[in-house]
Amino acid sequence: MPLGAMLWEDQTKTIVRRTKGVSEEGILAEVDFVGECKGTGRLAGMVARFQGTDTYKWKPTADIVISGTSDNQLTFQGGEIVLFKAVGIANQINFPSTEALNVLSLFNFVDPHPDFAWLKNTLVLWEAHVDLRTQTATGWAYEWVSRKPGS
Repeated sequence: MPLGAMLWEDQTKTIVRRTKGVSEEGILAEVDFVGECKGTGRLAGMVARFQGTDTYKWKPTADIVISGTSDNQLTFQGGEIVLFKAVGIANQINFPSTEALNVLSLFNFVDPHPDFAWLKNTLVLWEAHVDLRTQTATGWAYEWVSRKPGS
C-alpha cells in the first residue's frame, strides 16, 4: 500500500496571485499562500504555520490538468522550521469553469530541523481541494511508503 499514515491536515488561503507571463502556451502564474496545519500520526499534537509559493503554467480554455512546482515552509510552535519543495498536478472540476481544483503533490523535505530529521528521508503525498472562488484550500498529507523489491 503506497499511502502510509496521515501526517497532517491543513487549511490555506491565497494572499497574492501574480501573472508572470502570457503566451500561446497559456498563463505562467505564481500564488503565495499561508495557512495552518494540525499534525496527526508522527506529528500528532503539533501545530505549524504553513506558507509557500506555487508556480504553474495553465491554459484556462484547454487544460484540464495543470502542473506546477512549489516552495514551502512549515514553522512549528516551538520555532522549528522545515523547508520543502513540491511538484504536483491539479485537475479542474466542472471544466471549463474555474471554480475548483483537486491537487495531488509529492513533497521533498530540504535539510529539516534536527527535531524533524526523519523527514529528510520521507516523501509525502499531499492531496487538496481548492475553492477558487474563496481562494482557500483544504489539504491532507500522507507518508509515502515505498514497496520493497519482491513484495
